[in-house]
Amino acid sequence: MKKDLNKKIAVILAAALSMSLAACGNSDDDDEDEKPAKTTTAAAESEEETETTTTAAETEAETETTTEAETTTAAETSAPEETTSAEDSKPAEGGDGEFFTDANSPAPIGQWCKVAVHSSETDQQEYVYIRILGTDPNGQDEVDKFNSNGGIVTLAEPKYDCVKYFKVDYEVRFPDDFPSGDYGIYSDVDNIYARNPDGSSFTKDGTTYIGLGSLYTTTKSEGSENPKPGDTVQRTAVYAMLDDADGYVFQVEFKDKDGEDKTCYLASK
Repeated sequence: MKKDLNKKIAVILAAALSMSLAACGNSDDDDEDEKPAKTTTAAAESEEETETTTTAAETEAETETTTEAETTTAAETSAPEETTSAEDSKPAEGGDGEFFTDANSPAPIGQWCKVAVHSSETDQQEYVYIRILGTDPNGQDEVDKFNSNGGIVTLAEPKYDCVKYFKVDYEVRFPDDFPSGDYGIYSDVDNIYARNPDGSSFTKDGTTYIGLGSLYTTTKSEGSENPKPGDTVQRTAVYAMLDDADGYVFQVEFKDKDGEDKTCYLASK
């Protein structure tokens, strides 16, 4: 009986051991089944976080881009437009300005150029400003009007068919501190000529034409005979030029305050 009892006990122990091993095996399988699920969830969460981070970065980049665009637009919008009116283009008081002494880089149309004129008050050279407002290839009308006034001077007709009169409108501004007497300023800008930037003569079809380009003032704005300091006066002048002349500049010759000879240049168009 003892042997039978021992066999039974052995069988029961073996069965218990087998069940324990089976339970352990199932536990490992369950863990293996659960781990991928957790890993997948973690990956999904990580992917969501990545997407969220990317979206935030993109939003920040878009915000920066938009801000930069708005800043640029605002800067462009607030930039003042260039004008050529006398007040807006008023040169610095006291004489700080540009001489434009390079014939290949003349003062553009509408821009002030610094020159000097003789002052009868100080008997010295004083700085003023001049600018070209525009030119007109049909200057004959201005000549006819000038000649019809019955003045002492009469402008003659050009001798050659290829030469005609041009017209130029320009302004002269006297600084606020320009020396003046009780009756105003008697100074004016003289010695203005039209010339080629390289100094060459005006030629056409192999013929050189002499005496072209000298400006003769025909009209002065009202009240500009004796301007006051701070005034801007307008002048109209005519000059003989080849009918197809192009690229010439206006030159103004003067002595500066140090007594040095200077030549400044202004564009004709």
